[in-house]
Amino acid sequence: MALYMKNFNPVIIHLILTLGISSRIFSLDISVEATNKTLRAKAPFAEKVSVIRLDETMKIEATRTDISLPTVFKNLPDPENASYMIQVTHNGVNYNKVLPAGTMQSPLYVNIDIYDATNQMNADIKLEKFVEIHYFKGVLATDITLHFTNTGNYTFSERAGRNGVLVYIPNFGKSIEAIASLEGVSGASDIKTIKLNPQPLPGKPDYYLLDQAVKPGEKYFQVRVLYKYQGEPVEIPFENIYPLGSKLTVILHAKDMKIQWKENPAWDTKPVFNDNLGADFITLPMRQNKYTLIFSGGIPESGKSESGSSSNKPIGVNSPVNFAMKTGGVGLFLLLVTLFFYYLKSRPTWLRLIQSKNKSRLAFELQNLKSLDLSQDVKDKREKILKLKIESLEKLSRF
Repeated sequence: MALYMKNFNPVIIHLILTLGISSRIFSLDISVEATNKTLRAKAPFAEKVSVIRLDETMKIEATRTDISLPTVFKNLPDPENASYMIQVTHNGVNYNKVLPAGTMQSPLYVNIDIYDATNQMNADIKLEKFVEIHYFKGVLATDITLHFTNTGNYTFSERAGRNGVLVYIPNFGKSIEAIASLEGVSGASDIKTIKLNPQPLPGKPDYYLLDQAVKPGEKYFQVRVLYKYQGEPVEIPFENIYPLGSKLTVILHAKDMKIQWKENPAWDTKPVFNDNLGADFITLPMRQNKYTLIFSGGIPESGKSESGSSSNKPIGVNSPVNFAMKTGGVGLFLLLVTLFFYYLKSRPTWLRLIQSKNKSRLAFELQNLKSLDLSQDVKDKREKILKLKIESLEKLSRF
């Protein structure tokens, strides 16, 4: 044998050894189990467990249904430069864990946290809602954002086993588009989102299902609806399907636009400019059921700085530094600056929330820019401005 190996080409020997090592590394065995965080116990079974290759095709490499846990997937193929995602389905909701490319070594032991599902908005689930209004040439765009904060140990999902939340969109709205954040948003998140296709609810006109459940943590949904508009008054009905935890905010990005609350015309709807948003806004009280807003006038946004919300001014945050500048005192100012930037490094909750909401909103606006009926020159200018704003938020998040 030794004599035979001496006469064998060293290059071929190297290739055989390399191929043998590679096959051992990428012939993966993955053991999957789940912890039910609602019951605080290991889950004995799952409705489905899948191994998904994360690339353009999202190929399912292996899947098992109604399976006892833990379960082992043997001899999975090399994902090459892609990643694997392990998905466990429980109560009709998918729970995922991504195995990054280059980190997979056999055998792998994966534990995924799952939760029991409820169709009741309990006290642990808070909802903040705001509506953003854009006016482009011939088009009024309403961007509805639902921000859920779920501090409990149940996943919220709609009735009758439907996996998601409902939104109300009047039937004369066109080009309905939506996105959602992938998982619970944390301070380290860059707000990865997934595009949704709002599904009409059978037997209930004007109601659509957004097929993403609200898991413990934070979750964003954003829906864009387009309406024909030339500045003449237009009535758009809205509905708060779920109880709100704060006042409803309506943000007007077009200058000189007027707004009226039809059911309560005495309510003060004079817009107030907000530095953080770079736009006018009004607030309405927390209320359920339907309400109608009447929009009129306004200057179409053109992508130029004089058009209101398209300013190059970066989005800021309220801070004690601004207060010190107004009240005076160099020593106090320097002290507060030092303390404030140490404070920013801890990334407090209010800062993470502002960064998350604004970055998600800007990314959504950038994503939907191509669908608007605007000239290419205007689109290019607006795209540049949106990217500058996103970049300013990313710099702020690195404090």
